[in-house]
Amino acid sequence: MKPGEIKIVEALLRHPDGLSFTELKHETGLSPPALSEYLKKLQQQVFIIKLPNGKYAVRTAIKPNGRLTKAERTLKYLMLNVLYLGAHIRNVKDPSARKELLRQFIRTFVFRGTPFLVWAAFQKTFREAKTNKFWEELDRNFDDWVYTYAQKLAMVLLLNAHDMKHEIIRDLFAELNQLYWNEYKALIMEMKTKIKNDALRDERLLKLMDEIISSQL
Repeated sequence: MKPGEIKIVEALLRHPDGLSFTELKHETGLSPPALSEYLKKLQQQVFIIKLPNGKYAVRTAIKPNGRLTKAERTLKYLMLNVLYLGAHIRNVKDPSARKELLRQFIRTFVFRGTPFLVWAAFQKTFREAKTNKFWEELDRNFDDWVYTYAQKLAMVLLLNAHDMKHEIIRDLFAELNQLYWNEYKALIMEMKTKIKNDALRDERLLKLMDEIISSQL
């Protein structure tokens, strides 16, 4: 992210209800041409949206609605707040403390949180989809749960990567990936067992999971 883009995102995080173009210009100190360019780019990346009232806001809308289990409602709350939790790491001045906070964030929300969102997408599909609509519903649920969550994680990492060496984030991912791979594999195996025992069995999905397990991404 460029410094100007970060200024915009941070200003919008301080004002969850959104800011007008004029208000953003005042908050960020950016020139109108630069502000217009950055807003256009951030909207294309779907990091921010333009509200019906003309104001700009960080994209916080979460699609999963309707009949949600208690666990799914908890995950939805997590998705709504993860961006704000991660963005505050940038305010920590001490480099060592900030690195440790980012490590905890990646461990908790990337490596431990993401599998729960994947599981939620599968569970909602198993619970509600008809056999002939399985793949269509699975794709929709992945968009609702996993992709939306991943986008928020990406924004947190981009915000923090601006003034933190990329090697630090790369090394944190390498360390934690090794630590949590077995948890990922166990979750996938559990999903695979569920599919085998379910009327929605699909050989393509089983094959995909075998590939994931053997690849150690």
